[in-house]
Amino acid sequence: MITASLRSGVFAVTSLGDQPVADTSTATIQALSLVIGVFIPVLVALVTKASWHPGLKAGLLAGLSAVSAAITEWLNSPGDNFVWSQFLLTFIGTVVTAVAFHFGIWKPTVVTEKAQAVLVKDRA
Repeated sequence: MITASLRSGVFAVTSLGDQPVADTSTATIQALSLVIGVFIPVLVALVTKASWHPGLKAGLLAGLSAVSAAITEWLNSPGDNFVWSQFLLTFIGTVVTAVAFHFGIWKPTVVTEKAQAVLVKDRA
């Protein structure tokens, strides 16, 4: 027997026969997006040159944060129930996390500076 429940206006399968279905809660999935946000500045540093305009790097950081938030919301919403408000909140949280870690941890410890010298390098 399949049982389902109504959560946040969406029907979700809660068990299949005697086995409960694993519940990936919204908070857990959003926390994953925030953890990804910690490492987005390092990823941006790996794929950009040190001489590139900071605005371009910020745009790339925002784009990667948007991708992370979109995947998070896609995983969290069954069917065609993409919730734009949840996406926006997750996106903002991921951007804030990425910027805070960049200026608070990665930049002072020169991690992003060293990462920029790894993959895409400026010509000497």
